[in-house]
Amino acid sequence: MSADQDSRKHLLIKNIKKDIIEYLVFGSGLILTILAEIYSFILFHSIAELFSIIIFGCIFIIGWNSKKYTNGSLFLLLGVSFLFLCILDSIHTLSYSGIGIFIDYDSNLPTSLWIVARYTQAISLFIAILVKNKTLNPNLLIIIYTLVISLILYLIFTDIFPKCYIVGSGLTGFKLISEYIIILILFLAIILLFYFRKEFNLRIFLFLVISIIATMISEFAFTFYIGVYDFANELGHILKIIAAFFIYKALIETGFQNPFNLLFRKLKQSELSLLKKAHDLEEAYNEFNKIFNSSLPMRVIDNDCNIERVNDTYVKYFEMKREDVIGRKCYDLSLNPDCRKDTCPINRLQTGAQDYDHEVSRELPDGKKVYYMSSSLPWKDSNGKMIGLIQNFTDITDRKIAEKRLETFISTASHELRTPTTAMLQSIELISKYKQKISNDQRESLIETIARNAGFLAELIDDLLTISKIDEKKTKLDFIEINPIELVYEIIRSMELRIQSKNNIISIEHDNEIIMFGDISKLNQIFRILIDNGLKYSQKDTEFKIKMINHYKGKFNPEDQDGVLFKFIDQGIGIPKDDLSKLFERFFRSNSVNHIPGTGLGLVIAKEYIGLHHGKIFVESELGKGSIFSVFIPLINP
Repeated sequence: MSADQDSRKHLLIKNIKKDIIEYLVFGSGLILTILAEIYSFILFHSIAELFSIIIFGCIFIIGWNSKKYTNGSLFLLLGVSFLFLCILDSIHTLSYSGIGIFIDYDSNLPTSLWIVARYTQAISLFIAILVKNKTLNPNLLIIIYTLVISLILYLIFTDIFPKCYIVGSGLTGFKLISEYIIILILFLAIILLFYFRKEFNLRIFLFLVISIIATMISEFAFTFYIGVYDFANELGHILKIIAAFFIYKALIETGFQNPFNLLFRKLKQSELSLLKKAHDLEEAYNEFNKIFNSSLPMRVIDNDCNIERVNDTYVKYFEMKREDVIGRKCYDLSLNPDCRKDTCPINRLQTGAQDYDHEVSRELPDGKKVYYMSSSLPWKDSNGKMIGLIQNFTDITDRKIAEKRLETFISTASHELRTPTTAMLQSIELISKYKQKISNDQRESLIETIARNAGFLAELIDDLLTISKIDEKKTKLDFIEINPIELVYEIIRSMELRIQSKNNIISIEHDNEIIMFGDISKLNQIFRILIDNGLKYSQKDTEFKIKMINHYKGKFNPEDQDGVLFKFIDQGIGIPKDDLSKLFERFFRSNSVNHIPGTGLGLVIAKEYIGLHHGKIFVESELGKGSIFSVFIPLINP
């Protein structure tokens, strides 16, 4: 247990002991007061009223003297109202039957004074809670209460005020209805207290509620007596003593024991509010730091080009240390070739631009070249004056690479399209121009040239469309259960004429049963490309082997997944060693196969589709002896 917790525990025990003593003393006093009724009801009544008068007077002293320390008017209004309650209850006590001071008046006088006092108490308490946060003029309150109470006293003593008690008959209807109205007002005050309970000290809140409830029961008891010395009258005064005691506990004791908590409660609430705002501000700053450091690479630069701040992403992205960046001139880092020129972001923003974007490239320490878009916004103070700029950097390296690839793609595609198109146009022109002069053999040769180039053109267009869909990430796979053995045999059957034309021997080795998941059209295209390439580059009268190994474990499965290995082995011309690294580049074709038709896109498409199946392709080749394409595809059940 901490020292603070231990101190609070001791204080709580001390307060409990103190409360127990107070309750015992109060209980004893209450019993003695009740016993005084046996001797004299007037004595009992005088003690009961005197007890509440003293309490009310003390509340006035605290409320009046605390007005300059509190923002609201709760204690001020209660204090002023309780001053006039003291006056009304004092006159009520002195006018009670048997005292003999107001000899020309009967029991209606103290009863009327009682009703006026209780109206004043209930209405004042309700209004005090309602306007507790508003500022009232204390002098104006005194004047209003003085005028209203003086007018009512005048009405009572001139016998104009409605009758509350008739000797021999008892309470009047006006008095009874008034008691119920007072009870209703007090009930509404309790509702208000509950509504504003968070703004009250818990101890004060509970004691106020108990006091109001005791007053309500007291007023209810006063509706039953007929004579001024009846038991109901006695019970009502006992409850009034209890209500006054808890008012004492709520306001006077708390006020004298810990006046700071009472008189400066608003100040404490303001302090707690400020502490909460400070805590919220700290949390907001921490949240800002998280966002700042997890956003795009960002830096803050003042008007003198000094780097004031950078985030974690910036340091990581540019592979620099924070201490090597903060405080340096931005142009020392050479991140912008426009630095210290008219096109410098600071110069552009200082001349009125709202923002400034420009592309920049840089070579990182590891030799990698990156491209990024630098976006600059003005950094302004609270008066709107620019004191620097805020820059963020968006990596556009992939976009720039894609743009260069697109340029190469368009250039190469244009060339590849031009060649067959030119051949077709020339052949058509020869047939049209010399149709009467060329022989049938020559015509057939030209028509064959047109057909061959048209087929090549169609193949090229299909491949271009496929590559375009891959680049745009529009390729979607429909995974189903597939038997790859049947698929390979079907492809071989569709190529029988080509196989027979070169007298190739096809041998297929596979496990008894292989079941895998994949997109059947994409797997068909992968196998067709690899088989077509193998046959295309194979020598005549040679063997072309296809092997399918289920649950393959080996060098082509480095991650040790469960999958199938497909091997396509030809005895063709082979691939030069220098060309192996470029084999899967778009439109790449080795000089050794320029005489063989091809788009240079087949292997690119095959590799992309294999990747979409989470697989990999490997190439082994020896010039003049042939090539082996190995494809590993994991057995994935999506």
